[in-house]
Amino acid sequence: MDRGRLTAGTNQYGLLKSTTGPTPASGQPVTTQYVYDLMGRTVGTKTTGDTGWSCVTFDARGRVVSSTTVGQTGSTSRTTSTTYTPSATGMTVAVSDGAVSGSPNGSTTTTVTDLLGRTTSYTDVWGTVTTYAYESLTGRLLSTSTTPAGGTASTTEFTYDLDGKVTSQKVDGQVLTCSPSGNSSPACS
Repeated sequence: MDRGRLTAGTNQYGLLKSTTGPTPASGQPVTTQYVYDLMGRTVGTKTTGDTGWSCVTFDARGRVVSSTTVGQTGSTSRTTSTTYTPSATGMTVAVSDGAVSGSPNGSTTTTVTDLLGRTTSYTDVWGTVTTYAYESLTGRLLSTSTTPAGGTASTTEFTYDLDGKVTSQKVDGQVLTCSPSGNSSPACS
């Protein structure tokens, strides 16, 4: 455990200290130990055979900003970092862990959301960007566009009837599905 974040002797307030699984036919049962912060959040776990504690760090708003997973002997630890960047139009959340070798952006995924919490953009570890457009009054998804790094965008569009049911779906301008429902549906073209 990172003693700078959780001091020895922190009261665990009666929360679960450990669990032990059933005894297998051969070997020892698996025991998992737990440690909590002052807010009662699990900040550390250690399972039989782990070389150390797996830990989680939270920011002042209670969001996970770092997670380190420690495995069995011979396996490498993995740390995932998350940053939250608010803006006037929403929030950008970037998660990176360096696990994908050859990733052009350091194994980072980035999600941008609007003020309603809807995803407006997502970038994966290979730099592929997917954007989402929504109808302003209903919030229905109107289109998605996916552009691989250095590639050409592919766009999927949706139309709806007055009841909010999908009536058509187009991919790159080609109609894939169309199910008109009375006069309230646009033409299937």
